[in-house]
Amino acid sequence: MTQADKVGLVTGGPLNAALGIPVLVGDDGPAGLRSLGTFPSGSVTASPSAETLAASFDTTLASKYGTALGQEAWGKGIGQVFAPVVNIVRTPYWGRQGETFGEDPYLSGEIAASETAALESQHVIATVKHFATNNQETNRFGTPTGSNAINTVVSQRALQEIYYPPFETAVTKGGAGSVMCATNRINGQYSCQDPPLLSTLKGANAFVIPDPLAAPDPVVAFNAGTDTAVPGLTAAVLTAALNGGTVSTSRLNQAVLRILAAKFAAGQFDVANTGSLTANVSTAAHLTLASQESEEGSVLLQNRASLLPISAAAKSIAIIGEPGTNPTQAQLESGGSAYVCPNPVAPYGLCTSNAGVITPLAGITTRAGASVTINAAEGSLGDVPLTTIPASALTPSSGSGSGLTGTYYPTYNFTGASAAELDSNLDITVNGCPAVLSGTCVQGPPNYEEPTGATEWSARWAGTLTPPDTGNYVFSVLQSGGAKLIVGGKTIISSGYNENNAAFGLGAPTPATGVVHLRAGHPVSIQLDSNPGGSIQLGWEPPSQSQPMIQQAVAAATKSKIAVVFVNQ
Repeated sequence: MTQADKVGLVTGGPLNAALGIPVLVGDDGPAGLRSLGTFPSGSVTASPSAETLAASFDTTLASKYGTALGQEAWGKGIGQVFAPVVNIVRTPYWGRQGETFGEDPYLSGEIAASETAALESQHVIATVKHFATNNQETNRFGTPTGSNAINTVVSQRALQEIYYPPFETAVTKGGAGSVMCATNRINGQYSCQDPPLLSTLKGANAFVIPDPLAAPDPVVAFNAGTDTAVPGLTAAVLTAALNGGTVSTSRLNQAVLRILAAKFAAGQFDVANTGSLTANVSTAAHLTLASQESEEGSVLLQNRASLLPISAAAKSIAIIGEPGTNPTQAQLESGGSAYVCPNPVAPYGLCTSNAGVITPLAGITTRAGASVTINAAEGSLGDVPLTTIPASALTPSSGSGSGLTGTYYPTYNFTGASAAELDSNLDITVNGCPAVLSGTCVQGPPNYEEPTGATEWSARWAGTLTPPDTGNYVFSVLQSGGAKLIVGGKTIISSGYNENNAAFGLGAPTPATGVVHLRAGHPVSIQLDSNPGGSIQLGWEPPSQSQPMIQQAVAAATKSKIAVVFVNQ
């Protein structure tokens, strides 16, 4: 291989066709192929969360999942899957815990090794992620521009006993061909720019790729051992570094060797990939396997009076809490890399189809049979964007009219020259910078989905709200960034600055919600702070809407022998 051939391989540039090197197409896969919403509806299998798989304690089942995932990936023309995720769950607030295998290093490693070996047997390179200590989302990327990512301060003993072992097992025992280094820092050093860290797993020759935005200095990251797909490491940059002596030929050869070795080990040079992204690769066997995962991973905490399994003598069952507006959303929606659902509106959008999904109501009704009466009630609207608060209930903090006073800032953190306007309807979508700011917004860091960086801005809406009824009000905020809602001086929603959305310009698939008790006709202050970068919607479920639903749920339970209730936090 010439230097140009090698540079093309590690930077994703054109490959010399005469070399016969198979091209890699990658996709996420903690719970099935993600596809960013581009696959035809129903063409891939949405599996239960990785945490559910781990809860089965069944390495054979993990192997079956890895085989099915590999078959679907290869059938789609995909040769690399960014899975499994083996980061340790440290806090229940971590938004990605459903993608990983829980808090036990040994269990995580064994499940990951079985899944990984099966993936590789289907000619698909498994990429274990995110190495290492990527255990929270807050400040994960180090955005906005110029700030540092979270620094995890951890002892060597904890690293060796808790955080490293699952990766080591997946690579050495499972044969993973690749590892993804994390965006965070460990003891002051960026994971993807830390030579001692990246050398930890080099015994198996797995090549290393970075999580997006994980390598602030592409040349430093490459020299540290991040082998390919380094943001900013273009062919021109790498060639200049080679010619200037800041990157050695031996380091380039090392990266090339690791990439080619992984392709050879997976058999990609031996078996041509003839798959297609439009192919339907979901099968009846894969759907059955997904059901088996769900069953084996279910955990029964208590079974008072031996209530389960439900006896055939139960002639009436109440099913309470399944969202009637969109049952699929509540079952299949997961953000980030584990996002797999039928027919989404758009990448990271809401699921809009029940294609292939058996809802709890449908499943229990079928299983119970015609002799059992099913009494269904929603009980609440669930975790969905609620009805936008009407302007008639809102009074701005300044000026006249109905609505809230919106004060806009050209930065993510409520600084800079602001501008204000009356917003009568808080259901706002902005492409780029809000018009009131005249294009003065800051641009976030560039990344693989936003080459110029997502537009960063923030806003504060203030005024008073006059409730029409007395009772508990549920509020929802659907935002692209972070949000804090204060009603009557009480903070009821605080989702924090969402770096995923700010860095990538993504919408939030699920709203943040909160509840507060209000009295009819008594105005209360209301303030919504948001650094959205794209959209914001403020909704509510007043007592006049929620009380009838609660009464329907009570009625359904009253006339039933048994109630099956689906709840959320």
